[in-house]
Amino acid sequence: VNGYHVGCGSVDDYKTEVYPAYGKDASEYKVLFETGSGQYDGGSSQGYMFTIVGTKGETSPHNCVANKAKGTSNGCTFYDNADIGEIKEVKIYNSGDDWWAFTSLTVNGYHVGGGSVDDYKTEVFSIQ
Repeated sequence: VNGYHVGCGSVDDYKTEVYPAYGKDASEYKVLFETGSGQYDGGSSQGYMFTIVGTKGETSPHNCVANKAKGTSNGCTFYDNADIGEIKEVKIYNSGDDWWAFTSLTVNGYHVGGGSVDDYKTEVFSIQ
């Protein structure tokens, strides 16, 4: 909106959601992943909150809205005003009861590797 990044999300029936506008100088984070092909590896398209941790701080949590069905390759992009320095870790909070497993995950080209996030849990993955 007018050069500001708002991001994306969803609004439940009869609810109001407020999405912050990030400044024109906000940092862009591109998350790319490959969901595993195991029977239960697929996850919901949303509800996985990504926080990027760096040498100086961390971003706010951002909902990575994307198809996480079994065997898919996809990703999301979000913006944040925080000056986090060099990327060191990725925290993923699963806000629902839909376990998700990925075989590959990168953030801005930094490789995280594979892993999984259990129902209502937070997992921390270090840059490799």
